[in-house]
Amino acid sequence: MRTPTVVFPEPGRVAIEEREVHAPGPGQVLVRTTVSVVSAGTELTVLHRTGWAQRVPFPFVPGYSMAGEVLEVGSGVTGFAAGSHVAGGGHHAQVEVRPARDLNLIPPGVADEAAAFRTLGQITLNGVRQGHPTFGEAVVIVGLGLVGQMATQWARFAGALPLIAVEPTQRRLEIATGIGPLVAFQGDCADALATVRTATRGRLADVVIEATGVAAVIPPATALARDLGRIVLLGSPRGSTTIDLHDSVHARGLQLIGAHNNTHPPVATPGNPWTRERDGELFLDLLAAGRADVQALITHRFPWQQAPEAYNLLQEHPADALGVVLDWR
Repeated sequence: MRTPTVVFPEPGRVAIEEREVHAPGPGQVLVRTTVSVVSAGTELTVLHRTGWAQRVPFPFVPGYSMAGEVLEVGSGVTGFAAGSHVAGGGHHAQVEVRPARDLNLIPPGVADEAAAFRTLGQITLNGVRQGHPTFGEAVVIVGLGLVGQMATQWARFAGALPLIAVEPTQRRLEIATGIGPLVAFQGDCADALATVRTATRGRLADVVIEATGVAAVIPPATALARDLGRIVLLGSPRGSTTIDLHDSVHARGLQLIGAHNNTHPPVATPGNPWTRERDGELFLDLLAAGRADVQALITHRFPWQQAPEAYNLLQEHPADALGVVLDWR
């Protein structure tokens, strides 16, 4: 079988190619995609080969968050059957074989379009958890792209008070405050100190979650944290930056925490049961319970045939786009 697939043939170029798909093997599932979500930070970083993405080989098949319908299951797969609707990791492709362990069943009442955010939900749940926020702690989210928007919801869910968002784009602040209460600062991280100090009665933030992926934001982000505070690097920082490790980190006892999706434990243990599969399940359960909102984050929907236009929008008008989904139906 051949299927339409979004491909980056070379840096800076987006194409749609017909690619071969084989039958599912042991432990695999053949899925027809209904909706996939563009991860603007990661995918544009790869497309333009900036920062860490200079090591990524081309051609490259982008995408890692989707929902779809099971067409066929391989041997040894349990819990899924033809016709099941699932969400999980997956490229921007109409039909794809995926490992069963990378998929979750979509609960009744949850639309595929919302469930398609599952991997982004999984990543951000893990990132917020890495910062160990507790009830009543002050949390600052720096950047309200998709990652920051979702992290804001999880920090609120964890009991953050006050919850402060730092974002230069008014529209993104409006989306976040429309979902739930927070202290909004419109501007750059370097200018947010007075707002954070006022909101926390001078104590500063217990946890700062950097969600922009811009390495230069990390030094001013450390200034928003109290001594012995935690800085979570959730946005996959691109490139290098300069920071005075003694004055900004060492002398103040700050923790710098890398929160890539790979920091999930490979297997569940009593000490840490939060694997990728468990966080994917939790995200879908939060949607089913009405305790998470991703529909409000969707600003653009494109049929899959217009995938190049979707990437062009994200590149040329980043402030206008937030959640961009490709519809494969």
